[in-house]
Amino acid sequence: MKKTRWIVGVVMLVVVLGMLPLLAACGEEEPAATTAAPTETTAAPTETTAGPTETTAAPTETTAAPGGKVETLKIGAIFQLTDWYSAVDAGEIGDTQVVADLINERYPLVIGDTTYKIELVTQDGKSTLDGNTTAANKLVYDEKVKFAVGPSAFFNAATSPIFEQEKVMHVAGYNTFIPGEMGPETPYGFLGSNGPVASSSAAMKALKREYPDVKNVARATADESTVNYTKDMWDQTITDNGFNIVGDMILYNNAATDFNPIAVQLNAIADADAYWFPLGTPPAYGNITKALRALGNTKPVVYPNYGPATLGIVGPEGSHNIINTQSYLADDPFNPPIMQEVFDARDTDLQWFGMVPNALWVLVEAMRAAQSVEPADVVAAWENMDPKVSTLYGEGLLCGTETYGLKQHAVIYGCATSKIENGQITQVEWVMPDPTP
Repeated sequence: MKKTRWIVGVVMLVVVLGMLPLLAACGEEEPAATTAAPTETTAAPTETTAGPTETTAAPTETTAAPGGKVETLKIGAIFQLTDWYSAVDAGEIGDTQVVADLINERYPLVIGDTTYKIELVTQDGKSTLDGNTTAANKLVYDEKVKFAVGPSAFFNAATSPIFEQEKVMHVAGYNTFIPGEMGPETPYGFLGSNGPVASSSAAMKALKREYPDVKNVARATADESTVNYTKDMWDQTITDNGFNIVGDMILYNNAATDFNPIAVQLNAIADADAYWFPLGTPPAYGNITKALRALGNTKPVVYPNYGPATLGIVGPEGSHNIINTQSYLADDPFNPPIMQEVFDARDTDLQWFGMVPNALWVLVEAMRAAQSVEPADVVAAWENMDPKVSTLYGEGLLCGTETYGLKQHAVIYGCATSKIENGQITQVEWVMPDPTP
């Protein structure tokens, strides 16, 4: 019964996460003015992609500075703890605290003769832009924080100007390419998770590895404002991985109740070998796939989702030839050491999103490199670190200079991958995305 409740719960969480671009496009208010399932395992079918566990050992356990001082380092954290996005951040806040505790207890931040204990100072963005503006103001002007992690999604458009004005180093969970979130005008802004470009790369690399006979890819995506910023990058990712694009980009409404017409359009692209859904909600992904199977179409389908959620939506009878990236499970044999430590320390069955938790981990890595807790020093250290960096997901890579106009302010890391055949989920070797340009 507990496992059943867990699967239902994660489906709800993934649905909410997938709706972010939809809700962003549906009239969020402008920012206010500021005052300043059990799995079987398998080896990877090919050796084209190295898993994170092969490249990075567990970080060396450290101890506090002998005879040194112990000080508290406050780090602001913005989560949406009320209203619609709380279904995601209810898990993110707890998982970020797990990572803070892991740092303090096993991998303490030691600078000179001082050991810094991380204290998260959280604010509720209330799932609105105005709420996030207020939260950022409280962190900056009331709590006097010099560092912050979060928020995720388009909420960064409301917080970045405040953090930048006071030179607070801030690391977003993820962003959506909306102007004002992250760019040359935000030199103190960083990205702590695989962004849209890296996520699409992971999907294409996984498809290529698991189905090497696929040559032609058709695509369908939610008709949202984000598509205007990402379509060209998505198409470039397809061709960069050696696939041909066939058919027009088919657009659909996330709120639709009947996805059969989308499946019919995809099915009509006769030379398609596989289908990719880069943007949408799990119900849209799942119901299009289900409708394709009802048409007798068993060609591979790939999209970002949590494997157990896909199985729950599509149903065992239609769940075959499906690749889900971003599918992190506690019992995945390919989990890197730190990831497994975090999973072992969790006391919840909520789905792991791991965006803000990784933002915190990499921020602390930059502090170690800087041997400083002054934002300007840490910014400079991040920009000049070896591009290979420790993440919760194993060895990651700093990148994004061309995309964001900021020197390696983004990070990519290994992407857990579920393959579903005959109603059974198998965790296959993780995929490392190509670096974000």
